[in-house]
Amino acid sequence: MEIELKLNEQEFEKLMQFVFLGNYVINGIRIPKERINDYDVLMTKLLRKQYETKIRLPGEDAEANELADLRDRLYDSVSGYLEVFEGDVFIEKLGERLADINYPAEESDEVSIYKHDIAAEIYVSALKENGIQCVGVTVPSIDKEIMKELKKKTSFEKAFALRMKQLMREQNLSVEELSKRSELDEKLINAILNEEVSLENVKKLCKEIIEKETEEPKSRHKE
Repeated sequence: MEIELKLNEQEFEKLMQFVFLGNYVINGIRIPKERINDYDVLMTKLLRKQYETKIRLPGEDAEANELADLRDRLYDSVSGYLEVFEGDVFIEKLGERLADINYPAEESDEVSIYKHDIAAEIYVSALKENGIQCVGVTVPSIDKEIMKELKKKTSFEKAFALRMKQLMREQNLSVEELSKRSELDEKLINAILNEEVSLENVKKLCKEIIEKETEEPKSRHKE
């Protein structure tokens, strides 16, 4: 059975906002392979109809980037509503989770259920009044975990130094010989070997070398 619905352009625009918000809730947090295709297909079908009303061309002619542009405009038109909604839901859910943790409701214990519900209301009220800063999160091992991850991120210096030492060993090169071959300053090579050169330093050096190599042909051309 097919259903026909007659709307003016303003009403259709509001309908598209409803559709966008619905699909945002259903598919917005899903990775591509987990998206529910039926909703995406319907969304695209209605976007093509919107293309017809706005551009005055057949919806089948709309290209993917044009449909994406319509989708972006829809997001812009409802982003204010989404921001308020998501902020409110976040506070409500956080209040409930805090109550779940600190005042768990036991199914057969009426008093614990009352305590849980009252606590949730108090938490939500405090969050709305004072903001998220009134919540403290304690992770006993966080300093240790931070340092562990930090070492992973800063291990570039060590890896770079080991690779250069390996290269020098394989080719039986001294610092002076490597400097002559690579045109790298001896001080820089020693700094690398002493694990004193960061990834940012290397990126900067590479940029300077590239700029130098592109400038040299220009200068030769002028001569």
